[in-house]
Amino acid sequence: MTLDEFMASQDWNLLKVVNGWVVTRDGDRLQFGLTARDEERYIVRLLCDDLPRRAPSVVFVDAAGSSSTMNAWPKGTGRFHEVVKPPPNCFLCMPLTREGLQHHPDWLQSPAITAWRGDRSSPIEVFNYLQRLLTSDDYAGRAA
Repeated sequence: MTLDEFMASQDWNLLKVVNGWVVTRDGDRLQFGLTARDEERYIVRLLCDDLPRRAPSVVFVDAAGSSSTMNAWPKGTGRFHEVVKPPPNCFLCMPLTREGLQHHPDWLQSPAITAWRGDRSSPIEVFNYLQRLLTSDDYAGRAA
């Protein structure tokens, strides 16, 4: 699904009401606002420049759009930080992100892992994954 098809396929008003998600688009970038279990609001940027072939590049950003600001990122348990790699690394190591698949190319071959597949994956899976992560017991607030 191309980025245009993805944007047209969602009821963004309903997702805002139900999940509190606010999604904006600027060319091949999506900016996604979501709320953690402690009511902290986070901004996530997805670079979707090669959708659907490649997974999006995904980072947390601050209000100015910087991913290198520590307080743009959430913190959590060791398990949480297996996925969330705050500055200086600045990436999300998960099977639905470009960076995660670069670090773990074996995820694409594993039937036990739901990795990005261009023929069936979409950014909504990234949104859902991050929402579950930020509402899990492994989440511990905003990084300082």
